[in-house]
Amino acid sequence: MSDPHKSIQIDIYGQRYTIRGQAPEAYVRELAGYLDHKMQEVATASNVNTLAKIAILAALNIADELFQQRRTLQQKDIVLKKTERRVSDLIESIEGQFEDLRLE
Repeated sequence: MSDPHKSIQIDIYGQRYTIRGQAPEAYVRELAGYLDHKMQEVATASNVNTLAKIAILAALNIADELFQQRRTLQQKDIVLKKTERRVSDLIESIEGQFEDLRLE
């Protein structure tokens, strides 16, 4: 029986890591590249020079992006629900007008 978890070698901020999991290799590499980029940005923009601090600041930046995206999705969901209610009300109104026409 083969192991469904495969090992992938990735490099993040000059460090090599072995990742085991079921995710496609291209996806894992994309995630690693994104994290590496964020860590490079933090290191360039700040006076922080330890790997742990750079990693934590990069994680905070990524968490901020995630929270902003969640808020945006929640706002869009609210607008969508209001729009669905309006459309439903319009459909009911139009159906009611057709019923009135049939009765006459």
